[in-house]
Amino acid sequence: MKKKKEMVEFRYYAVPADMKMLALQGDEWIQCFGEGVDSLHFHNHLELGYCYYGEGHIVVDEQNIPFEAGTCTIVPQNIPHATKSTLGTVSRWEYLFVDVEGIIEEMFPEQKIMSDEIVQMINHAAYVLGTDEESEIRSLILSILKEMETGPRFYKEQSYNLLRNLMIQIARFTDTGSEESRVEESSVGTIMPALNYISRFYYNTLKIGELAEKCFLSESHFRRVFGQCMNMTPSDYINLIRVQIACELMNKTNHSILEISNQVGFISPSTFNRNFRKVMGMSPIQWRNLPDNYERKILNWEIITKNT
Repeated sequence: MKKKKEMVEFRYYAVPADMKMLALQGDEWIQCFGEGVDSLHFHNHLELGYCYYGEGHIVVDEQNIPFEAGTCTIVPQNIPHATKSTLGTVSRWEYLFVDVEGIIEEMFPEQKIMSDEIVQMINHAAYVLGTDEESEIRSLILSILKEMETGPRFYKEQSYNLLRNLMIQIARFTDTGSEESRVEESSVGTIMPALNYISRFYYNTLKIGELAEKCFLSESHFRRVFGQCMNMTPSDYINLIRVQIACELMNKTNHSILEISNQVGFISPSTFNRNFRKVMGMSPIQWRNLPDNYERKILNWEIITKNT
């Protein structure tokens, strides 16, 4: 019998532009992770996690890596993963989501080659750091989480400075090619050049054949590997990214829906409306007019796209 394909969720987080990061903290992150939820997920930004207490394992693509109190994770965008506590136990995790390109470009505004290299180093692979590894990275993550939680005067400025230092430390660490904590690259690494390209140039006309070339694959092989990794077609993934960016623009700007449709790369309003409804379950106008605080709502929604 053919093994049932596991569902993969896309979770979108809108990172504040003035800080280039978002902290997920509080009692809701004290739980039995993975209880009743078996699906992997991936994000639109780099995820940095810290475990205060608990035990279980991290699933990164197809690998299971144990965690305990003091474990740190470095998971770039687009890499499927999940946190699963040992059955019957409770764990406490907190997370930072970082706009890597945004922070690095601000750090090196006139040095595009260097900034691109650093971004690539940080996003190259996922790492699970044990309690005896990379104490400086762990210390910086904890310092930022503390600043963000307590909110003392100038906490934004201090957190931003700590984040700049953290990005350099992670780049240095990933450049060493640590074998102990690095998660082995599997099939998702094969399509990573295409995933990163889509994240950066979603507004352009994207041809599947050209994406395949970036991964040094034939188009047919690329489509097959992409479906295996992401549980959706390349076209569905492109439209998913465009819809999520459209939500952010509708939230943060007064641009018309037609303008936003064009900005994110849809060729016509009808195409935009059809794909928006497929992902969000409602029309763009309905979503924009939600009575709730939709900026907070989008941070909590877990968007699932699956073939039917």
